[in-house]
Parts: sequence; structure tokens; C-alpha cells
Amino acid sequence: MAVFIIDGGFFVGRMEKQKHKSGKTIPWWDQRFKEGLVTKKKYKEALNKIFTRELKYLEYKMSEMGDEGEVLICYDGIFGRRVRGRLYNKYKKQRNGINPKKHRGLDVREVINRCGYDPMELRENWKGLYDIYKEADDIMAEQIQLYAQLGKEVIVISEDKDMFQVLSWGGNIRLSNLKEEVTRESVEEKLNILSSQYVDMKCLMGDSSDNIPGLIGVGEAKAKKLLRKFGSLNSIPNSRYIIYTPIDVEKISLKMNEYRKKNNLSLSACMKKYGSYWKSYEHRNPAPPQNGLVLSKLFEDIDIKHLFEEKNYKEEIFLWKKLMKLPLVINP
Repeated sequence: MAVFIIDGGFFVGRMEKQKHKSGKTIPWWDQRFKEGLVTKKKYKEALNKIFTRELKYLEYKMSEMGDEGEVLICYDGIFGRRVRGRLYNKYKKQRNGINPKKHRGLDVREVINRCGYDPMELRENWKGLYDIYKEADDIMAEQIQLYAQLGKEVIVISEDKDMFQVLSWGGNIRLSNLKEEVTRESVEEKLNILSSQYVDMKCLMGDSSDNIPGLIGVGEAKAKKLLRKFGSLNSIPNSRYIIYTPIDVEKISLKMNEYRKKNNLSLSACMKKYGSYWKSYEHRNPAPPQNGLVLSKLFEDIDIKHLFEEKNYKEEIFLWKKLMKLPLVINP
């Protein structure tokens, strides 16, 4: 008998997308009821039908995965983002321009209640888990670790790719996004890194959904290359975390122009050799910061390193790892 641990956020997106037989979504019914265009009875019946269909779909998919034992539905706390927001004040700040330290999030349980169901007991033996100051991912991770340590088969249902990290925890843990089962092998084949390196990759390349920028000059491909070479964030040389910001663009431009003319090089040839940033620097355009690895060849050939401000972002990278790693641990 498997323990199913389900992300309550599953219901948010699906209920907004899936339609009643009349072709209307929950937001459509909400708006019409608010405008007084449908009766309360018709409104409740419509929402109930939409949610019932989603619940039956979930039950059907679960039956394909294994024999149902315990079922835990984990919901986001309305102040779940606050803890990470205090550690990193830009965490999820892009969402409606809110301050994550003060943000009161959506409580999907209220929507489920409007559909005529008790979110804390959707079925007789199903249990809802909620903590006002925790995100659903953290509640799920805590339960996954608990039941895995007890030797239980744990089936996790979530569309969040952050859950890929549970595949490297050991124990009998399975992961499904309801479209397919996600295995450690499938993740590693697709990403070409170990599943245990997934969080490190996201820290380096950034995660727009959490408003985490990543290391300047490092995208997905470079992040994977670094991890395949060095293994983990801890093993990456300190120099790779250094970012250089131009502080005297005029002098930088002058020296680059002199170097190009002295060596009879075209602008395109320099861009090909050193990178596309060459044009911005030489033409005194807004000069973006660059990764030290990217500028290393330039600094070897032209004496301009002293014209850049140097900053090590290793501390920020490890802070982002603390935010991304599940479950969140404040005092490890």
C-alpha cells in the first residue's frame, strides 16, 4: 500500500483551466455570480461539478500508480513565502510586485470549500496538511522523508520540477506529474546531469519562477558543464563565482579600440574571439557585468582588469541553494 503525497497546488491551475459541461471555467462562474447573473444554487452546482471531475481524474491516475494507502494533500500556507523572503528579499517578488516579507498568498482551500468539499478531508481517508508559514513543497518534503525512512512506498504527485530532487534521496520514492512517471533515469537522461545536481544547476542558471537570477554569464548549458566537470557547487573553484563590472568605460573602450587597430582586427573578429560583449564595451554602450570566466581571455590580452570592479557571488549562490533545497532548513 503506497502513501500518496500530493501538491494541493494541483487543483489551482486545473480548476481554472478545466470546464463545466457548459464550457465555463471556475473564474467564469465566479465573475457571473459576483455580477448577479447566476443564482447561488446554480453557481454552487457548477463549481461542484468541475471539482468533482478533477477529483475523479486524480483518483483514476492514482489507481494506475499503485494501491492507495494513506493520502496526504499539502497546501501552501498564506504566509508560506515569508520565511524565504526574510532570507532573500527578492524571493518571488516578481509575482504581482509584492513584498514577499508581507505577502498574503492565495489559500486554495477557500476555492475548494466553495466547490462544496472539505479540503482537509476530500475523501474519507484523505488528510489535508497545512501550515500558515510553510510552502506546500516544504510540507511535502518533510512527509516524503518521514515515510521513506519508515520504509513505505511513497508516490509524489506534483508538476513542480523542484521535486526532481526527491529522486536522489533514496528509499522507495516515486514521482509523477500525472502525465507520466518521472524517474531518476529519465531526469538524468534529459538533463545530462545527476538528479542530485539539479538544485546546484538551478542555483547557477537561475530560476525565474522564484525570482532567483543565477550567476551572470551562466545559462543552463554552462551550469551543466561546470557540474559535470566539478561535481557540485562546493567543488567549483572560487574564481568561477567572480563577476566583473566596468567602472571606467571610457578607458576600457579606448584600450580595446587601440588593441583592435594595433592587431588589425575587425569588430566582428573580436566579437567572435572574445564574445558579443566586445561591441558594448568598445562602443561605450551600457556595459553589462560579465563572468570572470568569460573575460579571462580578454584580461590575458589587454591590461584592463584594474578598470573593473570585482565581486564574488559565491555567498549569494549558496543562499539560493538554501532557498531551493527541500525542505527549507533555517538553522542546519
